[in-house]
Amino acid sequence: MSEDGLRLKQMSSACGQQNVLLAPHYFKIELPKKSLQIIGAAPDWKILTLNTRSKLFCETPLNAFEASYITTSTQLHLTELILMREIASRAKHVKMQNGLDCIDYPVGQIDHSFNAFKDARSSVYRVLNYANLPKPAGKVVKRLCGLNSFKTDLFPITLEIVNQDGFRNRFLWTAEISPVKNVKPEAVPKGYTKVGKEIEVFRDAQVQAEIKDILDAP
Repeated sequence: MSEDGLRLKQMSSACGQQNVLLAPHYFKIELPKKSLQIIGAAPDWKILTLNTRSKLFCETPLNAFEASYITTSTQLHLTELILMREIASRAKHVKMQNGLDCIDYPVGQIDHSFNAFKDARSSVYRVLNYANLPKPAGKVVKRLCGLNSFKTDLFPITLEIVNQDGFRNRFLWTAEISPVKNVKPEAVPKGYTKVGKEIEVFRDAQVQAEIKDILDAP
């Protein structure tokens, strides 16, 4: 079965480039710099995580998908996000120039223990407001980007905070959204080996070496 959907080109502080394909019953997220693909499809929405470099993949129930391999390796960039959440009572419906309906939320802190953006000039967490887009895709992208404390599962396209000094902190932004036709679910390609855990898919030998270089850097 093929469906019409959306293709997004995104960047995030956690994953770098994110190429996303969304359809009502299917989604695919490509992280080129990490050689990863994350795929989900109805009806069970089990998450396939594939490493295109090592040819390893695993299958995870949606509620067990953690993406901790992403957030752990970029933890220094995500500390502030742990304490952030959208303010649902101040949601604002907006329409983008391309006609897409969105919801903008200001961002607040969960508690008063720490927040580098406590006195921010402005903040926005923008999500696509379409009931036929798969909420599992929103959940997965939130976990990939370290946005676990944000409540709505509508698909996120922007998280931006401008601090007191006018510095713009962009944790997630979307460069392009375009319609796409005839989206079809993809199976795991031939030649891939199934493993039991997400971490095994992510941490192939090259990634392990890259992480070691980061940790050993002065």
